[in-house]
Amino acid sequence: MRFASPYPGYQLTAVHEQIEHLANGTTRIVKPGYIVRFRPGDWTVWERQALYDRFGDVIRRGQRMEDDMVTVSDSDWRIGTYDTSEIPNPDLRKQVEDALLGNVAHGHDYIMVAAPEIPAPWPNYPRLTAQGRRTADMVVEQIREKIVDLGIDPEQVAAYERTHLNRPEVTAMLDRLQADSDAPDVDAAIVVGA
Repeated sequence: MRFASPYPGYQLTAVHEQIEHLANGTTRIVKPGYIVRFRPGDWTVWERQALYDRFGDVIRRGQRMEDDMVTVSDSDWRIGTYDTSEIPNPDLRKQVEDALLGNVAHGHDYIMVAAPEIPAPWPNYPRLTAQGRRTADMVVEQIREKIVDLGIDPEQVAAYERTHLNRPEVTAMLDRLQADSDAPDVDAAIVVGA
């Protein structure tokens, strides 16, 4: 889960540390705590939009001016994000997510932002599967032809494929197609260099 805040250095204790006071006057940590620290500059476009929709007045308050003293600079530097996927322990991750969602500051100082759903590249794309006489190679070729015919960005198709169907042979073809489209055109380079 990803969370975003209009306060870039925002932090809160998601799991409180449990300590034990010993007879000799020292303390011992029984269970370590966990502090969530929102990082500035690690936001996506949709997270930025969600924050401006919810906290626009807070983010814009006290905007900086450019050197010309007329142009208002953006306030994106104020956006902080936190991603619970960086917590390796699944039990601790669940505990932190529950703490963030149940905290009274949720909705006031930060919000949970869900990734937008990636639409299918074309309406019947999910139905292109290997079954019966249709082999995986035939499906890969049909997808490749459709991408070329419709002029669809292979990166968009790859994003949908990885999040929904994740077929290794299709993702490999899409990676090759992207690499081919990213490669410089040799003929054009020769003409320009001449």
